[in-house]
Amino acid sequence: MLSKPQSVYVLGPLLLVVCGCSGGSQQRQKVFGAVSFAGSPLADGSIEFFTTSGPAAGALVREGEYAIPAEHGLVPGVYRVTIRSPVVVGEAKPDGMSSPATRDRIPERYNAKTQLKAEVQANGANRFDFILEP
Repeated sequence: MLSKPQSVYVLGPLLLVVCGCSGGSQQRQKVFGAVSFAGSPLADGSIEFFTTSGPAAGALVREGEYAIPAEHGLVPGVYRVTIRSPVVVGEAKPDGMSSPATRDRIPERYNAKTQLKAEVQANGANRFDFILEP
């Protein structure tokens, strides 16, 4: 589990994604769900939804749950989904300018080489649960 300062370094850029870049006249939808890894709820991590043109929205995963409220949500369509959960494997350099080394506990088939998809519906529940295996 990441400490608070470490989570800022690792997860801070995700918060920039939450505002999203999808727009237009279509109404944004709330998106939520659960993420489990190796048979247990994912304690902490992040989930991001991507269109063909880039990131659309994201959220933190806490105790196996995530939620993106409608005001930051997704317009109807198909999204590529990535899930990450970094763990610290080294220490920060004493210069105070670098963050500690991390690795992702989630296999790259769920992030860098993801095959996960979700289709957001205009009138759907838009609950997406992901069961990840090691």
